[in-house]
Amino acid sequence: MPPVQIAWHMLGAALASAAPGVLAWETGFDGGNNIGGLLAAVLEPIGTFGKVLLGVVALTTSCACAPTMYTFGSYCFTSAAPHFLLCRHHR
Repeated sequence: MPPVQIAWHMLGAALASAAPGVLAWETGFDGGNNIGGLLAAVLEPIGTFGKVLLGVVALTTSCACAPTMYTFGSYCFTSAAPHFLLCRHHR
């Protein structure tokens, strides 16, 4: 894993573990179900720049997830194809 990813994972772990200590962060984190809310609560004190950063993070998240979604989707279609062939031969 590249060092940049390790740093992001460590930052996420630090924010998630510190969330119960700060009321606004705990509310944003919603009991561990809303990482975006936690990040918004952390960036809220810096105002508009925090909203811009949150938007940049939101736009770059889909780039990181796209290869995984493509791989999973192509695997589902590949594994489902033999089932369609079976149905067609038994008519």
